[in-house]
Amino acid sequence: MWAERQPEERADPAPERQLPPPSVIVGALLERARSLAAMEEAPVAEMEHLMRALTEPGSEIAPLLERFGVGLGNLRAALAWAPEVRAVAAELARSQTLKEDAIRSRDYEVAALHRENQKYLKERYQLLRTILWGGVVHGEAP
Repeated sequence: MWAERQPEERADPAPERQLPPPSVIVGALLERARSLAAMEEAPVAEMEHLMRALTEPGSEIAPLLERFGVGLGNLRAALAWAPEVRAVAAELARSQTLKEDAIRSRDYEVAALHRENQKYLKERYQLLRTILWGGVVHGEAP
């Protein structure tokens, strides 16, 4: 009787969406993080830019995160930069431009003042984003 039993026919599972190779996904995420940083006039792409690139709609990773139960809406809101951080990042970008303009016009005293201002702004920027990021990581409201 066992030998006469026919194997059960299995329905082919629905084809899963094929993801591009990991190197392509990682490259695209890093590029998107750099783009987010540039849009916000941040001096460099930071961890929060990468996290936002991972979780934004259209990301290759977002559906996987949701499948594992990650609530992306709250995460996206928590990763948004505070107005203070955006303001300092914009000030830093303006200071960089003014310093470069002063160097081009050979006004080295003004360029030196802008360089000192940049040092202060970079420290303030790092402090503010560290405080914000620390709040996100530790589950506190930004």
